Amino acid sequence: MHLEPLRSRKADRELSHWRTMPPEQPLELLHRYPLFRTTDPDQLIHGHLGPYGALRGEVGNRDGFAAWGNLLLLPSIALGFGGSTVATSVEYSEVPQYRFQVARRGAAEISVGGVATTIDRDHASIISPGYLHRIACSDDHDRLSLALNARAVERTAMLLLGVKPKIPLAFDIATDLRNPHARYLQDLLGFLARQFDSDAASLPPLVVRELEQAVIVAFLRANRNSLSHLLESDGREAALYEIHRAEQYIEANWDKAITIDQLVAVTNVSARALFKSFRKFRGYSPMGFAKSVRLRHARRMLANIPGLSVTDVAFRCGFGNLGHFSKDYREAFDELPSQTQSRAWQS
Repeated sequence: MHLEPLRSRKADRELSHWRTMPPEQPLELLHRYPLFRTTDPDQLIHGHLGPYGALRGEVGNRDGFAAWGNLLLLPSIALGFGGSTVATSVEYSEVPQYRFQVARRGAAEISVGGVATTIDRDHASIISPGYLHRIACSDDHDRLSLALNARAVERTAMLLLGVKPKIPLAFDIATDLRNPHARYLQDLLGFLARQFDSDAASLPPLVVRELEQAVIVAFLRANRNSLSHLLESDGREAALYEIHRAEQYIEANWDKAITIDQLVAVTNVSARALFKSFRKFRGYSPMGFAKSVRLRHARRMLANIPGLSVTDVAFRCGFGNLGHFSKDYREAFDELPSQTQSRAWQS
């Protein structure tokens, strides 16, 4: 994705200066990935937002103005967090990604292709590739922004359906966050931000890839689009032997990222059919099965490989969050990972 930050030396000096100043709004999300801090409205529009397609902008009040932005770049998605102390309005050129905007504080009006919608606590917005758009924010506003590689989103939709859609993928501009699927996406983005804000070791690549995949699937389910009626339809079920093929693949590749592409290739059925049949015949999803396989391998490592910490084992087995790993492990084996390890090496 074309989201690489472009910063001048002046901007870098300004960023260094801001790091010594307590911002009025705590930068609680993505604070380890600062992009800019500025008290200069002109620098915001032309210096910081210009590389991301900003054409022109206005600031309601230059007195007391401050703005900030953080940006996490991953292979198929990017997560941004930014805001300002006073009302701003910025016009952007066409973007090459899908963008999902969620207000964290205050509100904003987003206009896409002449259609306007408001984002606030209960409403989010989608900006689709190829559209000019305008974002007008209230005073004391900040928001979380998700950018998704358009090809990755469209390919995931095709894999879920099992066929190339006859109509192009197009999203409604507005999303009701009170919808359970939309709430799940919002919670997932918050979890992703917290994971990368953690001071723990870097997430294993397989965890990052599976998290990206989960975000893209959740994005397709959370936001109404031209393929929603197909994605939500029953469709055919996978046969038991096809489920077994998927399980064999997961068993053999538990230490690698388990992706929709690979499961579809192995079973020759749509991801939607596979997920549906896993839930019906197994009572869990393919990723739920992968988690159980990885927990078994973690138990074996804790009991048989000396010198490994619980964190080492969790990361080797594809768990990026130590707290979640301990909880899942205890539910599976009725003891904590540390208890398995202690008992093995005391005997």
